[in-house]
Amino acid sequence: MSIGGFDDRLPAAAGAEAFACTMLQERFFAQQRTRGPQGLNIAMRWQVAGALSHAAAEGALQALVRRHEILRTSFREIDGRLAQEVHPSCPVKLNAIDLTTLPAEEREARADEISRAEAVAPIDPAVAPLLRASLLRLEADRAVLLLTLHSLICDGWSTGLIVREFRAAAEAIDAGRAPDASAPALQFADYAAWQNELLASGELDEARAYWMRQLRGASATPVPPDHVPPAGTRPGTHSNITSLLLPRASSDAIDGFARRHDATLFGMAVAALALMLHRVTGSAEIVFGS
Repeated sequence: MSIGGFDDRLPAAAGAEAFACTMLQERFFAQQRTRGPQGLNIAMRWQVAGALSHAAAEGALQALVRRHEILRTSFREIDGRLAQEVHPSCPVKLNAIDLTTLPAEEREARADEISRAEAVAPIDPAVAPLLRASLLRLEADRAVLLLTLHSLICDGWSTGLIVREFRAAAEAIDAGRAPDASAPALQFADYAAWQNELLASGELDEARAYWMRQLRGASATPVPPDHVPPAGTRPGTHSNITSLLLPRASSDAIDGFARRHDATLFGMAVAALALMLHRVTGSAEIVFGS
């Protein structure tokens, strides 16, 4: 496919197709190479109530990987250019961890410990799939499902799609039906090709110039550390992920506020982050990427 004056398909490894990457993928790849993998994982933790079998969960995960090319994609540089390689198939396993052998009062703490370790363990961009999954069995009818993906293959919006499709596939398998593994009409590589065509066309030059003028002289908002970094480490290279399950009343209140003010939850989260940074730094001008 020739896009915007260049061929978006690059030389690929045997059995795979290679495509140009998006700007954000190139940024994440460069960040991992220069600063390490910290902060590049998207970690999901689902509380599962009811009988979810290991076979149904693993089958649902495999159906997702068959359906979406990006979930069986790896990354490497080809002739000095970052490429995403889509593999025709990609085995994926669900790690089963039985916590029912522990005393009941110890299971949640052990599940939290495993969840934190899974969330921060690095994922190699060169080896597909760029994800891992574990099913932690707490009781016969209660479990925790962990799914961790690299930011190169997933974003915050996609997590909702993954949850919906995983649930539908698992329910189909439990009911004795084949899960939907049909490929969508458009895959992520199509979006990458569209973005590269748009960039090559020059259509964004005016918008880029506008924001360069608006942000002239702006600098990143320095956030004071909560502790002195260990000797020999660079500030900002260590991170952690904290998950918070909001009470239903708080969640409903936030949703209601967003609807009344015709706002998105993302916009509210950005506003809350800006307010928090203002309180921490005392700066009236807050600059951050989203």
